[in-house]
Amino acid sequence: MKPKLLDNCPAGTYRRPYIDPTCTECGTNTFSASGAAECTECSAGTVANEAHTDCERCPATTYRTSEMTTCTKCDTNSISTSGAAVCTVCESGTVSNVDYSDCVKTLPIVKNPPCLSYECMTNYNRDKNSLRISVECDAVCRLGWYSKDGDKPPCTQCEDRDKCRADMSDSLSNIDQAAESGDTDTVTIGLLEIVNSEIRLTDSDVGQLVKTLTATQRLLVNASGDVGQLNVAVVETIEFIKDSKTSNFNESSQVIQIIESASKALSEGENITTFSIVAQSIVPKEKEVELTAPMSVLPEDLPLRLDLGIMQGERANVAVMDESYKDILPKTEDEKTTIGSPIVSIIFTDVADTSNISFSLVFQQKEHPEYRTGYNIERKCVYLNTTTNTWLSNGCKTLLNTDRTCTCTCSHTTSFAVLLSPTPVTDEEGQEVVSYVMFGINILFLSLTFFLISPFKALRKRDIVIAQLNLIVSLMLGNITFVVLSATSSIAVDDTGAPLLSLNAGCITAYQSRSELLFKGGVYPGTGGLSRN
Repeated sequence: MKPKLLDNCPAGTYRRPYIDPTCTECGTNTFSASGAAECTECSAGTVANEAHTDCERCPATTYRTSEMTTCTKCDTNSISTSGAAVCTVCESGTVSNVDYSDCVKTLPIVKNPPCLSYECMTNYNRDKNSLRISVECDAVCRLGWYSKDGDKPPCTQCEDRDKCRADMSDSLSNIDQAAESGDTDTVTIGLLEIVNSEIRLTDSDVGQLVKTLTATQRLLVNASGDVGQLNVAVVETIEFIKDSKTSNFNESSQVIQIIESASKALSEGENITTFSIVAQSIVPKEKEVELTAPMSVLPEDLPLRLDLGIMQGERANVAVMDESYKDILPKTEDEKTTIGSPIVSIIFTDVADTSNISFSLVFQQKEHPEYRTGYNIERKCVYLNTTTNTWLSNGCKTLLNTDRTCTCTCSHTTSFAVLLSPTPVTDEEGQEVVSYVMFGINILFLSLTFFLISPFKALRKRDIVIAQLNLIVSLMLGNITFVVLSATSSIAVDDTGAPLLSLNAGCITAYQSRSELLFKGGVYPGTGGLSRN
């Protein structure tokens, strides 16, 4: 008798013929196909998938040598593409950007600026930005802090609010003067010191700071040299204003214009990344690209895509802000309506004829945070009109897709978002149709029951049958009455779509009274119901 052969081992396992009695799972970073006698080792730059049926490429910004077991993040100032066995060190004069995907030029070190910092910063790198800022400065107390020893550390936070206000005013005045004279270094350091201070902004501070940024905006637009450092400082200052959460903010349109100017000032391939803003300059080769979103954007808001259409190949300067920026942007006319998406500013820098612009932004559909039940949510693509300081929808078309995305197709550039507008659910036509159908079914079967019992005289002599027949008649009349009343009058509902029983009680009371009367007539013959005869 021939020995019984074992079935082929499944993929991800192996068995050596005539040696191994059972199948064995492949080891770390090895894989196999079905029926394999041994597992194959994954090449450098790849790792085995969970089932050990194939090798997957290490994602960009990571690498794996043949001696390593997992994909490892590249070191600072190194980059890699997908499937890399080693990371590439950035050349002299460049550093890796925030996601380790490209090398960008290093910004010059500013020697001994008039900064207000309580610690000396030597080659201080703002690592969360792809454009690095390197600063060397003296050790003095920062804005909003003071020292009894000639403004030297140790420093104590200022409790005298008037003095802090004066410090802020002096700093902003110095920045304004530097902006007028074109001194980008002084403006940059001044803005960053305000951002790094722990001073709490008042409405007055915010208004003054926005005016300073407006002056800086002109410097961004008109400067002939490199404004990369200044651009980062401007974006971080906007984020600082947003996080201050002042109660009365009237400069929302200027904020958007400043962000647009910062985005427009970026050179091709540059980007600025903070926690809640990503500004980037791209020349996409593909028709549809996925936009880089800030870390604060919620997973349900992603992916965020740009469909260029006829604008494919044109340089686009894009700024993506998370949803929290709605707090410093114009409010909607209806207090129930809210911004329900990241805010995207887009400018096609090199396009002279703006009358022939067409592109689409693809957002994810979200639920209204406050009106989840009892309401229908209308989604509308809108843009911010910085002249009227209002959200408008003309020039944009809204398409809700079956994959839970919302496509905004627009014919002009500015800042875009999706508005969520709740409307109460009412007694709609579909619900009425279902009600009529159910009433019809009730009437049909009640009629059948009545005509199947009533012809038999022997059955009619029993009290219980008479009671049942009277009940059937009362229910039939009640159903017919309810249908007639429903067809000739409206059912009142409240804001959530629930019926207002106080306004509809007449219908219900009439129905109950008729049922009770006819039922009693069946039990006590001669009072109005059916009899035994």
